[in-house]
Order: sequence, then structure tokens, then C-alpha cells
Amino acid sequence: AHKSRGREIIMVRVRVERVWRHGRMIGTRVPVLVLATEQRWKSLVVSQRVRFAARLTLPERAELLAGVAIVRGPPVGLGRPSAVQRAAEVIRSRLRAACAELPAAQRGVLPGMVVGDTSQLDPHLAEDFKAAGLSHLLVVSGANLAIVAGAVLGLARVAGLGRRRAAALAAVAVLGFMIVARPEPSVLRATVMAMIGLLALVSGRERRGVPALCGAVVLLVLADPELARSYGFALSVVATAALLVLAPPLRDRLSRRLPRLIAE
Repeated sequence: AHKSRGREIIMVRVRVERVWRHGRMIGTRVPVLVLATEQRWKSLVVSQRVRFAARLTLPERAELLAGVAIVRGPPVGLGRPSAVQRAAEVIRSRLRAACAELPAAQRGVLPGMVVGDTSQLDPHLAEDFKAAGLSHLLVVSGANLAIVAGAVLGLARVAGLGRRRAAALAAVAVLGFMIVARPEPSVLRATVMAMIGLLALVSGRERRGVPALCGAVVLLVLADPELARSYGFALSVVATAALLVLAPPLRDRLSRRLPRLIAE
């Protein structure tokens, strides 16, 4: 959400499945960005079906959007969200509640850094992050998933679980985290790469980043060809490829000039 002329504009991405125009129903399945001012739009949960009246316009720099819907009234609920998404919303709400005692800035930043929830982030602070080139910190990426998977694998090792059971628990944790953080393009890329890495762990094969990245891109584009037009997905893939391909030689060159820190 952001403010315009003193009014809060709420932005919600939805998937439109039916459009009524001049009394005629048209079936479709396209992503649309809703712009609304009614506060009840904030209470919607992923997978919840709603009905609303809006003025549809064509988007600029569309990427994955088929249209922009300008809405004046509240959404009319057509059913409850799925049980999985209700559980994910409970986790997000409890994280927000746990941050309630923090100062205003930290209260909005922490959920964004952990699960990508920027609903409480001050718009001016979000602009400051963008101006400083740090907006990527408020987006869930492979680092978040690596922490989750690594923590689960570490606990499984301490508990004495075998490699297969540890990998299975890590896979469940990664999928659960993806649902809580919402399946954005960068999250999907990181999730599939994590699954490929866990599969390599179970099978005893060598875990290599570049083949995992290539496999994740192929699988995701085959499953959802629309991702081929997503700037977010492309940037996530390019950034990961740069870390995998360019970072090691740069590290080696810098190590020749800078002292290495060796833990004792």
C-alpha cells in the first residue's frame, strides 16, 4: 500500500477467473492488479475467492499483468481460504504480533526480511530502501531458504536422524516456508533449487549450483511459461548465476591480496 493525495491506495494481485461485462460472462485465467481504498482488501488471504466491480485498464510495463482493476467498494467474499493458507496467515500474523513491541521502523522491516511481509512497512521507509539499493533485503530469496534448510538439517543431525529422513524434514520445512512467504518468482526459484539440492543429498550425488539453477529454470518455465516474461524471475536467476559463476574467481583473486581469516 502507499499514499496518494492523503489517501491510502491498497494494491492486491489477484487471478481473475470470470468477468461479467454487459450481462455476459467471460471465463479467463489471468493475473490482474487491484487498486483499492477500502480497508477490507487488506484482510484477504491467498486462495480466497471474491467478487468485485471495477474499471479495467491496460497496464504499463505489464510484465505478468493482464490488466489493472480500479475498485471503489469492498470485496464480496465467495468462500474461505484453503486450510493451508489459513495456517500460513496465522504464522504471518503471529510474527507481526511478536514485532508489535519494536519501534515503528523495525516493526515493519523485520517481517519483510523474514517472510517478505511488508504490510506494516512505512511507505517512506520503503522508498529509502529503494533509493539506497537495499530493497532486495525486503524480498525473500535463497538466503532465507538456505537458513531454514540448514537449520533443519543441523537439528536432524544432532537428533541422530539418517540422511533420508533429514532431507525429507528439510523438504517439508522449505515447502512450508515457501507457502508462508508466498510463491513469488524468486521464492519459487530458490525452492526448486533447494529441492534439487536435497535430492542430490539423498542420492549421494555431488551438489553443484549451476546445474541446480539450470534445472530449476527449466522446470519452472515448463510448469508456468508466464515466468519467462517475469522481470523478477529473470533478475533472480541472473543474480544467482553471477554468485555461482563470478563470485568464486573474484574470491580467489581477492584472497591473493587480502589476508585470510582462519578460525582456530
